[in-house]
Amino acid sequence: MFTERASQLFRSFRKREYRQAFAAEVGTGLATQIKLLREARFGRQKDLADHLRMKQAQVSQLESPDYGRFSLSTLLRLAGAFDVPLIVRFGNWSELADWHGNLSKARLAPQDYEQESAALQTVTNRDTDGTVAQLRLPILTTVSRSNIISLEDCAREASGTSDFLLVAQSGVR
Repeated sequence: MFTERASQLFRSFRKREYRQAFAAEVGTGLATQIKLLREARFGRQKDLADHLRMKQAQVSQLESPDYGRFSLSTLLRLAGAFDVPLIVRFGNWSELADWHGNLSKARLAPQDYEQESAALQTVTNRDTDGTVAQLRLPILTTVSRSNIISLEDCAREASGTSDFLLVAQSGVR
C-alpha cells in the first residue's frame, strides 16, 4: 500500500529518463544515511574516522551528497562500525518509490543489532500471556486484543509501509 507521495513518485517513473536519473542518485541517500548513523552512534566525524582508522576528511567526503564514489569495501566497513547490515541488491521500481515515498529518520538510521534484539525480546516476553503483540521491524508496539479487528486494520495501522508486519496471538483462537 503506497502513500500518496510514493504513488506520485512511481507515476513519475513512467518516463525512462527520469527513473534512470532518479536511480543514479543513490549516493545522495547513502551520504545521508552515513551522516545520520554517524551522529547516532559516534557523534563527531573524527570519532568515526578514528574507529575506522581513516582521516576525518574521508568521513566528511563520504557524507557529501556530491561524492558518489562509494566502494563496497568501504560500505562494509561502515556497516560494521554501525552494527547494521549492508543490503545491496537489484530491486524493482515500486520498491524504490516506496522507500523514497516513506523516508523517515528512523528508516535512514536503523537500529543496531542490540536495539533491535531488545525489541524482539520484548515481543517474546509479552506474547506468551495471551496478549496480541504487533511487531513492525524495527519498531515495536503492543496493542490489546480489543484494538485489533483484522489483519487489514493492522496493515492500515502500519501506515502503508512495506515493512515486515507480524501479529502474534498466543492462546487466542
